[in-house]
Amino acid sequence: LVTGTHKMLSAFNATSGKAIWTLNPNYLSNGTLAAPVVVLPDLDEDGVRDLVVLAIGELQPDLCFLLVSGRTGNPVGRPVKYNIVGVGNLIGPQVYITTNGAVYILFGFGNIQAVALRDIFVQAQNRDSSPPSLQIEEPEWEKRRSINLSELIDVYSDGVELLQMVKAPDSNCSNLLITTRQSLVLLRGQNLTPYWALRLQGLRSQPTPGYFTDDQTLDFLLQIQDGVGMKKMMVVDGDSGSIVWSYRAPCHMKETPATSAVTSDQKSVFLFWAEGLSAASPNSDIILGTEPPSLHHLYLLHPAFPSILLDLANTTGTVTASEG
Repeated sequence: LVTGTHKMLSAFNATSGKAIWTLNPNYLSNGTLAAPVVVLPDLDEDGVRDLVVLAIGELQPDLCFLLVSGRTGNPVGRPVKYNIVGVGNLIGPQVYITTNGAVYILFGFGNIQAVALRDIFVQAQNRDSSPPSLQIEEPEWEKRRSINLSELIDVYSDGVELLQMVKAPDSNCSNLLITTRQSLVLLRGQNLTPYWALRLQGLRSQPTPGYFTDDQTLDFLLQIQDGVGMKKMMVVDGDSGSIVWSYRAPCHMKETPATSAVTSDQKSVFLFWAEGLSAASPNSDIILGTEPPSLHHLYLLHPAFPSILLDLANTTGTVTASEG
């Protein structure tokens, strides 16, 4: 699936590279695609999972969802419009399936709202019924509907910058990791209540999940602006929200990608970029660079040796991505 920056949405054969279908841009009317397409369950029962795209007009409240057949690329009904008012980044859309099997679409502008896929489908088809798979509700989510029984469910409304789905331990659903301007918050996916919250400012990039502690709960590597030309890396315990490792390093790059990789013992190593470090221990809060700020090093942090950072590579070019 390839989503363009304006109105392009196409499906290609992964082996041959040939186009299977392309969405007719006329179906988006005056809107443009606001985010990558989201894969849904099979709504039209043709054996292929279907899609939803979010289109936005020139004015922010003019926002609509369009259900698209994964087999043909044709709309599964008409566009469904919602009036959304918010300040900040576009969040989502992301699909969330609860433990009971209820399907919701999460989205917003600087906030997070949810709409049941059932409600989108019913409006798109202009009928009162929906497939049995869409009739499932999640009681704790439904309680958050407004008094006038609006289709929109308020999930979180405090300066949201990023939303990530995080696998919940001992469960078949996910929790919601929310990055705001002033904090990192983990919500329980089952009932949308806070699991923990960590107040912080200056988060430079998306938290990187990985298994750092021994409890098989996902932890998170954070990179935080910490003064001019400096950043602070820290690992947050995914179970408690406490900081279990931190390190301050020189870095003049505005955004520095990070990644993680699972080891043979089912833990994770974290990889991140910084400038040349001194020989001081990573437990030190003050690390002075020994090289010009144009030379970037790729460092590896292993949970078994938290006092050692392994220098894997360096470059003078602009770092745009890292992948483990």
